[in-house]
Amino acid sequence: MPHGHHILAAAHVVAAQPPSVCPMVEYLFRSHLDRMQYFHKTVLRPEKGFLELPLEPGLGLVLDEEKIAEKQELKWD
Repeated sequence: MPHGHHILAAAHVVAAQPPSVCPMVEYLFRSHLDRMQYFHKTVLRPEKGFLELPLEPGLGLVLDEEKIAEKQELKWD
């Protein structure tokens, strides 16, 4: 089960494998996963126990230009 890196990459690895090899993806709700996706237009979160992969090319990463332009200092408490 892929874990410890970025949820987009892990979700794609799981989706590319049969369930017998990789039955689930790890998503830690009380972790840094939301912060890691702060600059994304769409945050990948499970809904009723499932993750829907983005439809955009590659990993589906689309940056939110408005958040980038804010130049706000992020705190990782």
